[in-house]
Amino acid sequence: VDSGGRLPRANIWALSVPLLVAAHALGLASVPREVLDRTADLLDDIAQRCRPTSEAFVNPAKELALAVAGSVPMLWGSSPLAGVAAYRFACQLNENTKYPAVFGTLPEANHNQIMAFEGALAASSNVDEDLFRDRVGDEIEPRIRLVLLRDTVEHPQVTRRREVSQELAEARGIPVSEVVAEGAHPLERLASLVALTDYASVYAGFVLGVDPSPVASIFELKERIAR
Repeated sequence: VDSGGRLPRANIWALSVPLLVAAHALGLASVPREVLDRTADLLDDIAQRCRPTSEAFVNPAKELALAVAGSVPMLWGSSPLAGVAAYRFACQLNENTKYPAVFGTLPEANHNQIMAFEGALAASSNVDEDLFRDRVGDEIEPRIRLVLLRDTVEHPQVTRRREVSQELAEARGIPVSEVVAEGAHPLERLASLVALTDYASVYAGFVLGVDPSPVASIFELKERIAR
């Protein structure tokens, strides 16, 4: 329990590192000290790149936040590891941005979620629309944005699926963003995806005028079911 009162979503490394150290000591995972040190250095580097004082055009987290805000984000990981990061990003958008998100992992997402490319939230869903009509007074409708969380270790068939998925999305007017993992060890790669998207979820909240910290509905739910 954090004596400072920070919520679990802000304590991912404080909660995870002791478990990783124990797993390495027990021979359950290979996470030597040098990997932890490299991961810490990578997180420091990402924090510097994504710092609040950095302009959006050189800040990858702010750039992603601006892309996601106002869209319906569909988050796909290109490996089981990247799929974990996609789930984390969706949860962070839920809590920090107070925003819905769809997450999945390739290749499974190609068997179901890809059909949203043809639905009501796809940019080209209304094929009979008059492109030259007067749009004054139109409400802005949210559209899908595909966010690909790319692992640097992918199955070749999944790599091809990812590439074709991006082509299909763009052909239908669906914008695509990419976040590419950094580092060699699985912990480094996961940490790089999680860190950048964590920052993006907070910045997206700011873009939408939302305070990322409170989670009033969660606490209200807990209070009511405890009665």
